[in-house]
Amino acid sequence: MNLIIVIKRKEHVLRCHYRTRARARVMGEVEEVQEQMKADIEALKEQMATMIEAMMSIKEIIKVNAVKIAATSTIAEVDLPPQ
Repeated sequence: MNLIIVIKRKEHVLRCHYRTRARARVMGEVEEVQEQMKADIEALKEQMATMIEAMMSIKEIIKVNAVKIAATSTIAEVDLPPQ
């Protein structure tokens, strides 16, 4: 029979002020990156809203043109000379 013994070591957290300053600096950098990402996301949202608005305008133009074409086709069929 094999016996396996696992020894868990408890990691000691260094209470050194240098480590705390380094961690604070890293957290500050992370916060800056997050703020930049938020600004980028807001810019993308605005661009998406503009594109959606443009696409809706194009859709409306296509719909109006389709109605005009259908009306023109109906009038042309009615005005055909007898053959």
